[in-house]
Amino acid sequence: MALSVILMRKWWKRKASRSSCSNRTIAVLKYQMLPRPTAIRTRSARILQMLLLTEDRSRLWYQLGRCLNSFTAEYFIHLQREEGLGMEALWNHLDDEQIHDLSVKIRSSISPHAMMIFLHYMLPAISHADRFVILSDMKRFAPREFYEAVFQLAESRLEQQSFSALKSALDTIEAAS
Repeated sequence: MALSVILMRKWWKRKASRSSCSNRTIAVLKYQMLPRPTAIRTRSARILQMLLLTEDRSRLWYQLGRCLNSFTAEYFIHLQREEGLGMEALWNHLDDEQIHDLSVKIRSSISPHAMMIFLHYMLPAISHADRFVILSDMKRFAPREFYEAVFQLAESRLEQQSFSALKSALDTIEAAS
């Protein structure tokens, strides 16, 4: 749900006016997506509380499900249409090492502030293998201070078991000099 909420922000800007969702459903979802310094889990708890307190919660749950399904379907179509062609071209013309190098260059071009915001939401949502690739590259190539800040972010955002597994895997990687 957390990843879906993040991805829905752009979708709402484009689709909310044409959506088949009721005004109440849109209001509840927009309430959840208001920028706040609190964690997404807290926002999710608030929307769940609103849903449980409303008299018409079964209709609201149904509409929420329809809106989420609609968003997910449109997002997958976007991925296939826009990113599928690009990835196919990359796979046809570059080997895995070249694609990885390109990925490192792209991530290196993102400002540290923007990367921290991105990672705040993405670290808990991606797989252990993806976390390891991202953080091991940072450990090897990024300035030590930035890697340590990201490592602390991972510790604060991940469950203890996930963080321990990540820490153990990263301990095998040589740091940048």
